[in-house]
Amino acid sequence: MAALQATAAQHRPEWGMMMPPCPHAVSKIASLALVTYTYNDHDLVDDLLSSVRCWSVRPKEIIVVDDGSRCRFTDKNQLQALTILRHDRNRGPTLAKAAGIRAVTSKFFLSVDADVRLPPQWAEACLPHVAEREIGMVSSRVRHETGSPAMDTYLDGLYAPKQEVGLVRFIPGPVFAMRKDTYDLVGGFAGHAAPRGEDTYLCQQLLRHGLRLYKMDGVEACQQRKLTLVQCMKRCVSWDLPYFEKRSAKGDSLVDTLPAFFMKCRQRMAFLPPDDAVVRYIGILFLVSGSLTIAGLNPAEPEGTALRLAKFCRLLLAIPPYPWGPCEGHRQNRPHLTGDGRRRVLFCRH
Repeated sequence: MAALQATAAQHRPEWGMMMPPCPHAVSKIASLALVTYTYNDHDLVDDLLSSVRCWSVRPKEIIVVDDGSRCRFTDKNQLQALTILRHDRNRGPTLAKAAGIRAVTSKFFLSVDADVRLPPQWAEACLPHVAEREIGMVSSRVRHETGSPAMDTYLDGLYAPKQEVGLVRFIPGPVFAMRKDTYDLVGGFAGHAAPRGEDTYLCQQLLRHGLRLYKMDGVEACQQRKLTLVQCMKRCVSWDLPYFEKRSAKGDSLVDTLPAFFMKCRQRMAFLPPDDAVVRYIGILFLVSGSLTIAGLNPAEPEGTALRLAKFCRLLLAIPPYPWGPCEGHRQNRPHLTGDGRRRVLFCRH
């Protein structure tokens, strides 16, 4: 297929011969494929591939999907058994993952986003679980390192709660391991046309086939992409957007979709530190950004959109336990002053 060009790497020296020595002894190679993806972020992939030399279990094959980057991805680590697949244009995470996993020839595969880093023992700890026939997918907690402690706390609280281990109902897409025959059995991403939401779809397919999703305890991955606050909000909204796009396509109005989104926001606030004003402020930004994005899915309802948003925001803030709402002084329209007499309007600590 012209749109997808495959380049098999030539035979090269064994891993480690052309790299600095690793403090961890590496002696085992498993029937495991590492599949990763890049779109104009080749440095992240290079760093990921470089880190593989320290894993206690090495993958038998490595597949990199270049999803239409401006500059072609080339191997700088001189790794053995590397295959590079390239899309002629950006197709999005769903098709990038489908292409990479389809090329797997090993018994197991490990799908890892370019910005995710795994501790040396992660793959070795994962394989015994993924080998169990009743387990369809295995992962672990993925903590975040965005460059902002507040955004790290926000993302960890929402998407990486420490208490969520063992059998779960959903595993996010940044890193997961599966048996290749299990992926083929459930049809992979074949029934999912949207560019995002592929992780939700695959998890649902596994559950429909009676398979279990398992999150390991004792090891965790780390997502290290540096983000601005605007980039963080766009990413968070994009993860939830496929659900609301489907509802909009079915003809659901804002009166139906916005309350569902607001309730999701309220539930998520319970996972955030109650006394961290900055982190909870990020929660407010997510509410506003998501609401406006969802409203934009309904171009036939321009009139009254702002009023609906304002009404639902007032309803949300008026429901106890006031996750980010006004304190008693605000409800009585009393001014709030700091110690130097300046008016304070955003956060109250009464």
